[in-house]
Amino acid sequence: EGDFEYISPSIEAITGYKPEEFQKDKNLFLKIIHPDNKEELKAHMENLNSTVTGKLEFKILKKNGDIRVIRHTCQPVFDEKGKFIGRRASNRNATDRWLAEQKLKEEIANKDKFFSIISHDLRSPFTALLGYSQMLDEEFDSLTQEEIKNSISSLRKTSKNVFQLLRSEEHTSELQSHSFISYAVFCLKKKKHKYINNDTIT
Repeated sequence: EGDFEYISPSIEAITGYKPEEFQKDKNLFLKIIHPDNKEELKAHMENLNSTVTGKLEFKILKKNGDIRVIRHTCQPVFDEKGKFIGRRASNRNATDRWLAEQKLKEEIANKDKFFSIISHDLRSPFTALLGYSQMLDEEFDSLTQEEIKNSISSLRKTSKNVFQLLRSEEHTSELQSHSFISYAVFCLKKKKHKYINNDTIT
């Protein structure tokens, strides 16, 4: 019927709400679900009588408005005669892991953008390098010493510019990587397995 027989006190650390608040308002759980996941949770709650183990991940809004990510697992509970009497649910705080994944996705997107910029920035200088080298290769015998010297000078200047560009892009990449590694280490230090269990039977 959707009633809670037992709610662990640890739920307050996850949601900001006391167990008795969930006992008093059996729709409170759905009320705190983030809009992104509300329909998914509604569908899940409509199948409470199912005897299949359910697993899903969703976001909630704490009492103070903060977002938390919950990893939810629930399984059927039967009495000694094998009759289905409800479901036992375990909710774990997976926010730190979710934040690390979001950070990783952002870093991957930045890397893709970074390599796209490199490709664009290098196109022009490499076109110049190919042009100068082709001219020297095909017209060397007909060029004057001054023209050859000028071409070699241009090749050197363009090569130097490409090298400086690569060093600049490499430095930017190192900064981005260092930022991500520092963030990952920070998350690991914040108790790698900091999960709070919330067991309920409905």
